Amino acid sequence: MDMKIENGNIVLSSSGIPVTVAGEELTLQKAEILLTVPKGSFIFDRDFGSRIHEMKLNERENPNALLFEYAMEVTEKIPGVKIIDAQYSPGKGIITIASGEKYKEVTVELSSLI
Repeated sequence: MDMKIENGNIVLSSSGIPVTVAGEELTLQKAEILLTVPKGSFIFDRDFGSRIHEMKLNERENPNALLFEYAMEVTEKIPGVKIIDAQYSPGKGIITIASGEKYKEVTVELSSLI
């Protein structure tokens, strides 16, 4: 069990107590955090996060396949998480992940994308 995080903030109940998540929802939350944090930006664990923010394309590469590959590097570390889809659009990547019966769409900003 862990605290629920949305938009980088801990979610609080109406009484001000942190909302908790567990099971498949917690697994998806962990995957979302790893996908959206640039690898190397967490000083205590330089392997934490993903290389998605480093994506650089040339005209011969398939951006969806490259996004999928970078997302796979992260999700392989989390048992029970599967990538359902990875779609590139200018400036962002949208990755659909699943854990059991639950699905989540994760948007990753790609400001460094060329």
